[in-house]
Amino acid sequence: MATHSFRYATMRSPVGPITVVESDRGVAAIDFGEPTEAALVARLRAAVRGDVALQKRARLRATTELAEYFRGRRRTFGVTADFTLAGDFQRRVLRQLATVRFGQLTTYGELAKRVGKPGAARAVGVAMAKNPLPILVPCHRVVASDGSLGGFSGGLDVKRRLHAHEGVAELGGGWASARLES
Repeated sequence: MATHSFRYATMRSPVGPITVVESDRGVAAIDFGEPTEAALVARLRAAVRGDVALQKRARLRATTELAEYFRGRRRTFGVTADFTLAGDFQRRVLRQLATVRFGQLTTYGELAKRVGKPGAARAVGVAMAKNPLPILVPCHRVVASDGSLGGFSGGLDVKRRLHAHEGVAELGGGWASARLES
């Protein structure tokens, strides 16, 4: 059985520590916080169903790009997303989500329509909750159809801070529906 190679680095950000994992194909995971190396290895083994070699690095290309994003110098990412940790339906949703631009919002229902499953807004919500690549594949840009926040793996405070960073203003308890893509 082949061994799958990964590298990881943890960076400081305005929303707390962020850990990035890269494979030879691209960024495989972004986690809010600092999971242990053992936890990262277990997660990767389960996803690839095989042996994993994991090396710690001081910095990765993705951590550099995330730092630029947080400094306001980057609105799009040049690193490649590796969807190894996502299931088939989730990959379809994440690929559509990746088209939502900086400072724009979409809804769970709109994403469901884009993947050809117009009644699957809840399934899209589950896919967002398990997004292995938050910020890079911007699940923070997805809100409920009434403009309320919905959920977020990094917590709603982080989602609000990312919205503010991208210039999305809060209105009347919900989020600016005028900023929604259609």
